[in-house]
Amino acid sequence: MTKTGEEAANRIKRIVESRKGVQGIITRQQTKRDGAGSTEINGPGSTHMANRDAPSTQPSTIVLELIETDKNFPDHPSQVGKFLKRKGFSHFTEIGKVGRFRFKVETSDVRRMKSLNLEEGNLRIYEPKNLNQTIVFVRGVPLNFDEEEMLENIEADFPVVKVQRIKRRNRNKDLVDTYNIKVTVEGGRVPNRVKIYGCNFRAELYIFPIRQCKHCWRYGHGAKYCTSMTHCSSCGGSHVIRKSD
Repeated sequence: MTKTGEEAANRIKRIVESRKGVQGIITRQQTKRDGAGSTEINGPGSTHMANRDAPSTQPSTIVLELIETDKNFPDHPSQVGKFLKRKGFSHFTEIGKVGRFRFKVETSDVRRMKSLNLEEGNLRIYEPKNLNQTIVFVRGVPLNFDEEEMLENIEADFPVVKVQRIKRRNRNKDLVDTYNIKVTVEGGRVPNRVKIYGCNFRAELYIFPIRQCKHCWRYGHGAKYCTSMTHCSSCGGSHVIRKSD
């Protein structure tokens, strides 16, 4: 055998020997064949199935909201992370704030997080009222696209039911269009992206804003349905601020 042939044979032998000691190799082909719920561990002397309850490597978004807004509550994402750590839960990668009283948590173990007693931290998991449809938030959509046009030319992983342009009030109290839209899709899952005219736009779960009453200044209802006493928005006293003449 030539010197070049001997070097090639020795290199192959070293690779084979190094792989004999490898344990617990998970092949992509085996994962696809067995399905998402179970993964077979392949390797010398290893034929068992992986734990179905092991945290998924694909993160999901869980939204937490306050139970009672007038009690002590975490007002920063880091405080939510501290509370979860204290409960023995560390399977989260990122925590952010959504509005004033909600937080979104990126977690790889949704099942365990839902089993936690969150009430101790004045928190609960936000559940959309309509589980048959999901509303997602999309930003950066040109203003010259009207709603009907977008509905006809939008693509997503799930059937699109409705497209609505988000509006805001300007200094003159008039409603004006923004670059953001709400997209309603069928089912309870959130598409990562939607396409309009073939252009990708990032999508995320739309969180409904919490209403604040202009009568008693508590949250969760409007002044039209308020049954509480009138309170001052500045000091909380039982009087109304009178506008200066």
